[in-house]
Amino acid sequence: MNPNQSRSAKLAGSLADYSFVPILIYCVYLAKGALLAHFSNDDPMNMGWAWRDGFLRLIGQNLTFWSTAYRPMGQLYYESLYRIWGLNPLPFRVVILAFVIANAYLSWRLALLLSDSRIVAFLTGLLTAAHPKMVDLYYQNSIIYDVLAYFFSMLTLICYVSMRKRGSVPTCRQSALVVCLFIAALNSKEMSVPLPGFILAYEWLFAPRTDAGTDGPWWKRCGALPWILLALDAIYASGKIFGPRSLTEIGTYKLHISLPTYLENNLHFLRDLFYPLPIGGVGTLLGVDALLLAALVFFKRSPAIRWSCLYILIAPLPITFIQQRGGTELYIPLFGWALLTGTILGKTIQAACPSVVWPRWRISAAAVRVIVVAILASGWIYEKGQEWGDLPAAYIRAQEQTWMTMSALKEFPFRPKPGSSVLFVHDPFSDWRMAFIAELVWDDHSVIIQLGQRMPNAPTPAEIAKYDALLTFEDGRPVLVSKEGSRTE
Repeated sequence: MNPNQSRSAKLAGSLADYSFVPILIYCVYLAKGALLAHFSNDDPMNMGWAWRDGFLRLIGQNLTFWSTAYRPMGQLYYESLYRIWGLNPLPFRVVILAFVIANAYLSWRLALLLSDSRIVAFLTGLLTAAHPKMVDLYYQNSIIYDVLAYFFSMLTLICYVSMRKRGSVPTCRQSALVVCLFIAALNSKEMSVPLPGFILAYEWLFAPRTDAGTDGPWWKRCGALPWILLALDAIYASGKIFGPRSLTEIGTYKLHISLPTYLENNLHFLRDLFYPLPIGGVGTLLGVDALLLAALVFFKRSPAIRWSCLYILIAPLPITFIQQRGGTELYIPLFGWALLTGTILGKTIQAACPSVVWPRWRISAAAVRVIVVAILASGWIYEKGQEWGDLPAAYIRAQEQTWMTMSALKEFPFRPKPGSSVLFVHDPFSDWRMAFIAELVWDDHSVIIQLGQRMPNAPTPAEIAKYDALLTFEDGRPVLVSKEGSRTE
């Protein structure tokens, strides 16, 4: 090897070793404007539910993961930051963006473990860092459930795959760590349910060796941990579906198990994931599924491709048979598509990029691949910037009314007495948001808050007289109304 070739090869290797750094810089760039976002429309409700439960009760709900408590890991995010920082949106933004950036690194790390290729890892991390249908990840706190579910799911898979690649069945201590991470993922959001399936698919397709040898079928050789995770999954699903006040009893979460629902929802998922590309009808979906199944059969020398295909097929199952979802609900399924695309592109680049020889200079094949990947990445980043367009500004505008109302009530000098009752005769919202905002601003569990606009019938004078204080909103500002009808701003 001549000196020029040696230098170019070393440079390419050095760049590959730090291939996650450009991804993190890209995420920080995307997150820069997101620090200016406020509380989203769902934040008062989510934070209000966490406030009503309290920190200790939320800890108990995370331990009893099979209960029908609403995503208690995400609720801990709200309650913890509220107790420390109050209704200051900046700490909420910093924490969720830190998780989003960490998720990009975890995507890179898991792809590297599965493919043993830094090019594949880089492309996978880049593809999962930003998606035009998932701008919410950067601009809305209420997506914390999806963000945490992705974080703990990736962390669970990384821990498990790292242990198995070392050639040993996880010890009791290692198994306990994986179990805790898996439960944290389940407590974040229901999208984490397929995790044991991903692990079993890894055991089947990668067939890692163990210290004890390779005797016996894969489902025995993998040890007890995958089956323990599957049992925990069954306990979680049973509790969530059949427990009291289950989410599946609510309209948008009711199960509709049928072939038309499967086809309609999965076609919707495909269109969201491949936005803005035009996706046809059900025939396109069936064709894609057929290709994924064919890849499972024919790509036996590439377990990463086969695992990606199986991952793609099972990842959307928690939302396949409920009312149509999309957007950030597809954060976890996105990883499978990113890894599959990254693996195919990586293999293509590796096969198609030879070394380049000039009269006095030689660029190694590794360096050529780095250059090609850099060009592709630059085009992708530019394209995503164009697709995002004005969406971030639109998200911030949509949050203005919630934030202005919250700020106005915080600045309003009135504070209800402990144990008193307050009626908001009129408020700026058509939902229960005002009640949650008032609870959070006043932070008093003894105060009873009612919304006149949410009552079945307008309150009578006799009913109004029972309240200790009456408030209304005029021109976006709270106004205290006396029983005689006078107003005080």
